[in-house]
Amino acid sequence: MKTIMISLFICVNGFAQINVVNFFDLLYSENSIKIEQSYEEVYNLFCDQNGIDKNNTHNEGTFYKLYFLHKLFTTTESMDCSANGILEIPYFWSDSRDYISAPDNVSLRDRTPEVFLSDLVSSKPQYSYECEVGEKEIDFYTFGWCAEREMAFVSLLRHMGVESYILADGGHAWSEVHIPMYINDRKEEIIITIDNTYGDFYVYEHNFCCFHDCEQYDYNCSNCLMVEFYNPSANRSIEHILVSKFAAERINKLVSNKLN
Repeated sequence: MKTIMISLFICVNGFAQINVVNFFDLLYSENSIKIEQSYEEVYNLFCDQNGIDKNNTHNEGTFYKLYFLHKLFTTTESMDCSANGILEIPYFWSDSRDYISAPDNVSLRDRTPEVFLSDLVSSKPQYSYECEVGEKEIDFYTFGWCAEREMAFVSLLRHMGVESYILADGGHAWSEVHIPMYINDRKEEIIITIDNTYGDFYVYEHNFCCFHDCEQYDYNCSNCLMVEFYNPSANRSIEHILVSKFAAERINKLVSNKLN
């Protein structure tokens, strides 16, 4: 994964503008020590289970960055208002979105990576929702169900130079990430399944039948979803999205609080 040499302090204090890809690169770099301390047990278990050399610096950097990005975006259940990841991005079913308070010009559906990430790094939250009857409405910046989360996640990874794909089956979508890691001093490709709806992160390759004979786009066909919508949407440019000073401060504070 590529890195950039610029201080998050500069970004936060408004002396430079930074795009969303470089911002998340930098967010990892400047919190890498805390990230390694927080997820050391997870890393050691991951290596032990998969025969990966835990003392290899390449393996360490590759794992910690990917796992950190996953922890930023994930939640742990497909329930309205579920927001258990570091960035507290809520999950919403399609029907529930009719009750989200939002400006008229925003997209409550078809939340592509551009929409999802632009909202995430906006200066103020645009959305609110009453999660419990009679309770105070919660304010939030962005949201998404399984496919929308994975499209944004994979888009970020691809712009960071990481080979990754969105898979779908049975009405659910998740990510598959291909990374090189060292096993017994040999570099091998490791395929990791990452599910940013249920918090899953493990080595596994899903084999789907490549037979595909739809004459037109079919929303119920996994191949149509992956080939014609999810993965192409994740390929679109997001590097034009700039991170506001307030968003940088807010996100960095969330990271610091969760890692501490």
